[in-house]
Amino acid sequence: PGSVEARVGLALALADQDRLERALRVLEGAPGPDGRLLQAKGQVLNWMGRHLEARRIFDQLWTEHAGDPEIVEGRALAARWGGDPTAAREAAAVLVRRFPGRSSGARLYRELSLEYGHAAVTTARFIEDSDGLLDQTWSQEFALHAGPAHQFRFTGQYRRFSQDEAVGWRRYETGWSGVLGRRLSAAASLAGVDYLQGEPSRRLTGEGSLVFQLNDRARVSGGAGSLAMDAYRSVQDRVTASFQYLNLSLRPRRKLALEGQYSHYRFSDGVGRERLDLSGFRQVRTSRRLRLEAGGRSNLLWHDRETGHFFSPDFFQSHLGVARASGRLSDRLEYRAELGAGVQRAPGVATESPLVFSGLLTWRFHPNLRLEAEGGRSTSSVERVNPGRSSYS
Repeated sequence: PGSVEARVGLALALADQDRLERALRVLEGAPGPDGRLLQAKGQVLNWMGRHLEARRIFDQLWTEHAGDPEIVEGRALAARWGGDPTAAREAAAVLVRRFPGRSSGARLYRELSLEYGHAAVTTARFIEDSDGLLDQTWSQEFALHAGPAHQFRFTGQYRRFSQDEAVGWRRYETGWSGVLGRRLSAAASLAGVDYLQGEPSRRLTGEGSLVFQLNDRARVSGGAGSLAMDAYRSVQDRVTASFQYLNLSLRPRRKLALEGQYSHYRFSDGVGRERLDLSGFRQVRTSRRLRLEAGGRSNLLWHDRETGHFFSPDFFQSHLGVARASGRLSDRLEYRAELGAGVQRAPGVATESPLVFSGLLTWRFHPNLRLEAEGGRSTSSVERVNPGRSSYS
């Protein structure tokens, strides 16, 4: 009963069976502090997603056992997933320098070098709906890091909306995102939108946001900015909007995630919108091939008056039960899929039963090259942009 090796071995065996809470209780039930127990506890906390707690343990061990490769690697992982990319990169560099023959350390260093490096992303997207709208987008983004904690993005986009006739815009955006502290991160962007129909004109839009990690179980974020509305009539008349939002994400248990977001919009045509989005998901199964989650999502919209520029009922509500699956089909092929069904209601319209499906496949041809293909279909009016009351898909 007093064997540290037995307690650590039992905890890691339980962790291999995904019984992480039981593994943590085994380690916390030890009669006294021990470096091997703390190291195992930090690993289990990392696997549970409690990275801030794991980071505190590995920081303590780092000062006492900096020559132990397991502790150095655990500290790098806790910092990586806990929102401190600078510390993660530094610990990974120490791991490679001091223990050059450790394959997991070399792999972690390569992954971080890619993650905090540069990227070029080319995107093509096509959306067609039952209102007769065809929305086509082509974009090119370049992203580069100024150190692990700060990323700059430069994006060019061409977007074409076809219904009665073709309208569109060209959009140029520059953005920054960065980690300001162990618990605080921020992002900002500025974009110019050039409308392609009628008299040439440009609208400036932008956004700023902050994310604060209260602890491993709760995160608060908020932001404000302006946008160019992307409904067909809105593009014709160059409608823009200012917005603010507040988001709360909770993980009260390891396999349970809850999220709520309130948003307020004020459009340039005088319409005000309030929106509330709520969701909750629980992990049902976790393995390399299949990670299955079940839960629900609710979306509620309020408008102070109706407009011909975009979908704007006095009140709209949608409630869906959702199943999500993801995993690896092979070393290079990953998938993600979502299926949802439920009810939606709006004034003057009979209650409807929307169905939502989407799927994403990711091919990793090389560590530096990835291709993603995504498709889906929805009969939910949450996706609706143009005004209308008939059934939608």
